[in-house]
Amino acid sequence: MKRIVVCLFLAALTGLVQSQDEQPAIESLLRQEQESPDRREIKKDLAKLYYEKARRDDAENRRAEAKESYRNSAEYDRKAFALAPGEPGEYIRTAEILQYLGQTSAAVEMLTTARTVHPTDIPMRIALAEAFSAAREFGKALAEFKATEEEAKSTRPDLLDDSFYFSFGAAAERAGKFDLAGTYFKLAIDLIPADSDSIRVARAHNYLGYMWLEQGMNLPEAGEHILKANELLPDEGAFVDSLGWYYFLTKDYDKALTQLKHATALMDQTDPENAVVLDHLAQIHFALGHREEAIQELRKAVALAPKDATLSNRLRDYESQK
Repeated sequence: MKRIVVCLFLAALTGLVQSQDEQPAIESLLRQEQESPDRREIKKDLAKLYYEKARRDDAENRRAEAKESYRNSAEYDRKAFALAPGEPGEYIRTAEILQYLGQTSAAVEMLTTARTVHPTDIPMRIALAEAFSAAREFGKALAEFKATEEEAKSTRPDLLDDSFYFSFGAAAERAGKFDLAGTYFKLAIDLIPADSDSIRVARAHNYLGYMWLEQGMNLPEAGEHILKANELLPDEGAFVDSLGWYYFLTKDYDKALTQLKHATALMDQTDPENAVVLDHLAQIHFALGHREEAIQELRKAVALAPKDATLSNRLRDYESQK
């Protein structure tokens, strides 16, 4: 199983969260804003404080509060941009927040406008390519990644790292260009520094391996990548699911069942993204002749993703068989 994430945004959340309470400073700035609504610096400071508050809320598992604070941070950054252009890093941070909030078109629009202000800034061009991908504008994403790659070769070759090629590969995979995606994922793996954290390495191996499984391509090599991901990061639900699905596709059903049971035990069974894991478990049960168990797991999957016609059709098929 693969997961698409706003990589730079999640990386930002791994930083240290400041210990002080931002709320008194926020309230003070809100009063100042009422008195001086055209002071850009107040809006910038509010954006930063709301961002810090959001990180704190996230770290302490207050998800609803965090989401509201991220929304406020993006709103005040955009108010500041309306008064005067921002720096590239400010646009990138705001775009990442907008994507996290599901406002992908707004992120694309903002970064497209920002490019007219900072036309040669490579990190911002990378952010725009990632925003196009998040907005499912894959053709534009691939074109932007390619143009940015060519420009960065002479101006910022240091930015053509594993993160760049992982994002490039993910955009190619989502565009259905699987051979191209494989090339970029393998390049990303080769470029990962030896001292990198295991999450970064395992993610790349798992994405490449699972993509090949889904396309029925290179199964032996796909299995090697997925096994590597699981060695590097044991008990990661998405990676365990990938390993179980590999065993299923290679008809080692007993191993597949063991891994998928483990994956479902690790996952959040209220998350709609995990319907695919329950579907995998159901198909393995059915292959082993466990019809009732297969129906039970598939009903859970349908409950999580009721609009997924593939799941609903499979459930009807299983229920109709004696």
